[in-house]
Amino acid sequence: MIDLRFRTAFTTLFFSLLIAAGGKSFSAEPVDFGRDIAPILHRHCLSCHNDRIRRGGLSLHSAQTVTLGGESGPIIDPGDPAASSLLDLITPTDGTAEMPRDAPPLSQQDQALLRDWIKAGAAWPADLALEPPVLWSLKTLQRPPVPSDIEPDPEFRIRNPIDAFVAARHKMNGIKPAPAASRRTLIRRLYLDLVGLLPSPEVVESFVADQDPRAYERLVDELLASPHFGERWGRYWLDLARYADSDGYLGDSIRPHAWVYREWVIDAINQDVPFDQFSIEQLAGDLLDKPTLSQKIATGFHRNTLSNTEAGVDLELYRTKEIVDRVNTTGMVWLGLTFGCAECHDHKHDPISQKEFYQIYAFFNNANETTASVRKPWENAEYEQARQKWEPVYQQLLLELKAYENSGLTEQQKIEITGILDKYKKTSDLKRLEPFCQTQKAGWNELSAKLDQHLQTKPAPPATKAPIFAERTKDRRDTFVHVRGIYNQPGEKVSPDTPFVLPDLNSRNQKPDRLDFAQWLFQDNNPLTPRVAVNRIWQHLFGQGLVSTPNDFGTKGAAPTHPLLLDWLAVEYKKQ
Repeated sequence: MIDLRFRTAFTTLFFSLLIAAGGKSFSAEPVDFGRDIAPILHRHCLSCHNDRIRRGGLSLHSAQTVTLGGESGPIIDPGDPAASSLLDLITPTDGTAEMPRDAPPLSQQDQALLRDWIKAGAAWPADLALEPPVLWSLKTLQRPPVPSDIEPDPEFRIRNPIDAFVAARHKMNGIKPAPAASRRTLIRRLYLDLVGLLPSPEVVESFVADQDPRAYERLVDELLASPHFGERWGRYWLDLARYADSDGYLGDSIRPHAWVYREWVIDAINQDVPFDQFSIEQLAGDLLDKPTLSQKIATGFHRNTLSNTEAGVDLELYRTKEIVDRVNTTGMVWLGLTFGCAECHDHKHDPISQKEFYQIYAFFNNANETTASVRKPWENAEYEQARQKWEPVYQQLLLELKAYENSGLTEQQKIEITGILDKYKKTSDLKRLEPFCQTQKAGWNELSAKLDQHLQTKPAPPATKAPIFAERTKDRRDTFVHVRGIYNQPGEKVSPDTPFVLPDLNSRNQKPDRLDFAQWLFQDNNPLTPRVAVNRIWQHLFGQGLVSTPNDFGTKGAAPTHPLLLDWLAVEYKKQ
């Protein structure tokens, strides 16, 4: 008789092996596609192999596309797991598997389920089509309810909805809130966050002693009204806009008037320009109805690219590089997506095809780099001050010239000299006086030299030329996909459009332009722009965003630590 202890141990080991092997292979229960297989494909495969994005030419969208296979042929041989390359791709070797790429291998249970499914004939309902999972950042933006079932905590008083969301997360994760900051700490934080400067000792002591309940709110308003607020927060935006005072590349030539755009950013922030207006004017201010000079200057955003105008360079190559940079920057700044991966091929991780990259490229392909004349008030003041210093010396030299009228000249000659001096503008005009001054040639030469030297110091009126972006009105360029990203290897011709996974573009006419694209970013149904914007603000205030990858809201970016708070902030930001 078998020992009972041996039988118990054997039974335990047997069922442990069943679990390790995946269980299903030893079960009489058949594999169900909807219950067992579809979830695996959703989790691991469909983001790269769907009806729109077919990595390696393969789509796992439907039974028909699976049967067709990809560039290497069919990957499933129904009834024969050994002949099905899908299993080779997902089976780890030395701990790694070919698929899914850049991700952990499938669990042994998932591998076993796929093996059993193929062995059973790989049944797939004919009318069932699988769609890729919707990324969290692309889901419709909805206002979540503010948590209300929160027990009072004397160490964390809830003053506003943000506090309520934070308190709810504290409760969920069992986190004890930090103690309240002292008034000295609060004023230091406010100054550093809003204006980037430390408060003076006198201001600190005044705030500490102020017992008015509105003292904190009053200080916030005071700092928001400070011109230093625009300087501090303008730096954050200028970093995103890749602002620089020189061209880059080897020559790295100075951009003498780039500062005009920089000042526009600072002024716009200090004037509390709404974010949608702030953005649209930068992206397409020149296309607004009767654009103002300020709106044209705003398009200097597009002029912050690297620029190479050295002799002998391929100007078209560098023009296309600048447009590629504009596409990448725009996608990152407003949408939090890494468009750059799709310049040469379909994006490997996010639902952006190469064709869609060049459809966005087309929005920027029919604009010219030009300038606008600008006169700032302080420039006029400097010019007027310099002119007032220069003018008296000039008038004195004219008086000395007129003194020659008393050098034995006839009345007619005096009239002619006076006429010449009244119209005097440049040194060459003095040549006309030489016939009248031969009798005092030495004095004449000295006076002429003084005038010539003084004219060379004449202050020039302000001539600032702000770099701007302006739409072409004729000789429109066609846009093509660049095969492998090579600018002079055109592929399919494309028209301006936006990515399929995002809301449709509502254009003003049949030919969408940059203004349509800029306004599309702020359509009510675009979920990315407000999420990305509020996350950046949170990042600048707290050191890290609710999404720790502020420039990547795609599949390789981080998920939000507090998705409900992020969406609540995004909805409120849109409203206000």
